[in-house]
Amino acid sequence: EGVPLAKVAEPPRALLEEIGGWLARLDLALADFDHPGARRRIPWDLTRTLELAESLKLINDPDRRGLVAGHLQRFERLVVPRLGELPRSVIHNDANDHNLLVDSREPGRMRFSGVIDFGDMIHTVTVAEPAIAAAYLMLGREDPWSTAAALISGYHSVRPLSDSECELLPELITARLCASVLMSARSRVREPDNEYLLISEQPV
Repeated sequence: EGVPLAKVAEPPRALLEEIGGWLARLDLALADFDHPGARRRIPWDLTRTLELAESLKLINDPDRRGLVAGHLQRFERLVVPRLGELPRSVIHNDANDHNLLVDSREPGRMRFSGVIDFGDMIHTVTVAEPAIAAAYLMLGREDPWSTAAALISGYHSVRPLSDSECELLPELITARLCASVLMSARSRVREPDNEYLLISEQPV
């Protein structure tokens, strides 16, 4: 039961922390799980963000194109050399606010009720889980990093992040936003009338 978190205008901090904690428990439950189907190449794998760079030319606005290009260069310089330091496991990999469900039937309390859409599950760096969730929950917020911090705090309280994971989290969050823009640019060429595929582009 529930509605997508995307329909909640201002999620309270307690709810964001609850979601972070739940994602951490999911990752802990999957820590020893593996399957050949999870060892696949998909464009939404954060560790492969640079492979999307070929789509930079599809971003028409030169300022936006330059912004994304600059962050990809940072990713190559700061993240790629350290990917080997990060723990890996199978993760949900797409905990955006349209896939996270909340239930407000209990008076005075909004609670997390579940997650949908397991189609992007892969074996990758585990810290991509909170990075991806934070990236989408930040969109449209007046203080986006406070929103991200609430979710990550909840995650860290259940599955403590290593020093390397903490240091690289901001870059990984930004990488997911870049990936969203680049995939949106691809989609605009392939399916120009599909509005859902472009849903995050403007707020990103």
